[in-house]
Amino acid sequence: MTDYETYAGVYTCQKLPASNRRSATILSRTKTLEKVVVDKIRNRMSMFGVNPFDLSIIDQSKCPGAADETNVDVNINPETFSSQNIAGVVRKAGEKLGDGIEVAADGISKVYHGLKEKKDDVDDMP
Repeated sequence: MTDYETYAGVYTCQKLPASNRRSATILSRTKTLEKVVVDKIRNRMSMFGVNPFDLSIIDQSKCPGAADETNVDVNINPETFSSQNIAGVVRKAGEKLGDGIEVAADGISKVYHGLKEKKDDVDDMP
């Protein structure tokens, strides 16, 4: 949900191999939001089963603002979201996912062989 000018509330549910991961974020163009806006977003999140009071509050008071000399300028050019850049991100994510699956499979294999050896030892007992 968003008003396209001040805030956005984002809720995602990601299916993982062994579970689900839910995430909720409140984004603002300013360091603070009016209480009525925060309450509106929290109510909407509650409708999705998200406890809005579980959200971490991040202190924005020391973040640079428009008048600060340290103001951050994010430059998004046509190459930022090019098919090559997106493909590279997806490729790297796939590699990391594959690495994680490989580590999990190795762990499962070690547990299986450890249990099998113990079973064989028990079967060999007189």
